[in-house]
Amino acid sequence: MALYTSVAYGVANFLAPVLMRRHAFAAVLLTGQLAALVGSVALLLASQESWPPLHAVGLAALAGLGNAAGLAGFYEAVRFGPLSVATPVGATSAVLPVVVGVVGGDTLAGLQVAGIVLAIAGAAMASRRSSAQVAEAHWDLPRCIFFAAVSALGLGVLLATLPSAAEDGGLFWALTVQRTTIVLCFLGLIRLRGQTFVTPPAFLRSTRLGRSALLVPGVLLLSGTLVYALAADRGQLSIIAVCASLAPLVTVGLAILVLGERISRPQVAGLVAAVAGICLIAA
Repeated sequence: MALYTSVAYGVANFLAPVLMRRHAFAAVLLTGQLAALVGSVALLLASQESWPPLHAVGLAALAGLGNAAGLAGFYEAVRFGPLSVATPVGATSAVLPVVVGVVGGDTLAGLQVAGIVLAIAGAAMASRRSSAQVAEAHWDLPRCIFFAAVSALGLGVLLATLPSAAEDGGLFWALTVQRTTIVLCFLGLIRLRGQTFVTPPAFLRSTRLGRSALLVPGVLLLSGTLVYALAADRGQLSIIAVCASLAPLVTVGLAILVLGERISRPQVAGLVAAVAGICLIAA
């Protein structure tokens, strides 16, 4: 189940920078999140969960803050550098939940520990661009790496705190509080940057299908988060979080297949290592 989260997050992380080429940063950042919030509220109303305790609300809000930092950091990172530089740092987002899981009592076999190391390192290697390719593009790499690190830390906070929020206060309450926090954070960020929601006339020239595409990243992120919380309820956090943090493999795979980015031998080795790590974790 957690692997679906990686697929959903990876596709969303690929689509968002592509959409930014046609739409305003604010539109891409907020539209999908509003769709995800509407979806989470609908699920909450259908579930009829009781009001959660205050500490669970706090955990869900913290997960939302981490998620907002993770997404905003990633979107900023890909403004200053290519996907295949921004995404390797994102592969380290699993480190924090792994530590939290182990401290919380997760018991890992030797093969699982090796699998965790292989999966994280492999994802980083697979999404790393060669220095020659980077030099060709004239990117602002220091800013790219900084914001990618912010993204990794934020997503680590999300992965570490959301399962506890869902367990203590209810899954759909946790998702709704988390999504509300994200939307509020993004509204504040957009206001702080003085940006408009759309940038006419480019947005008006786009097709209805093109405008609808802005909803897709948010829907993918909501479904991925929902499945992650369900998976974390059925397994050890330190293992589930690693399986859910392999989105860089998907993002870079799409960048190679769709955008024509070239793949190097270290990237192939990283892909093999990540797959081997997943196999060891599941053993």
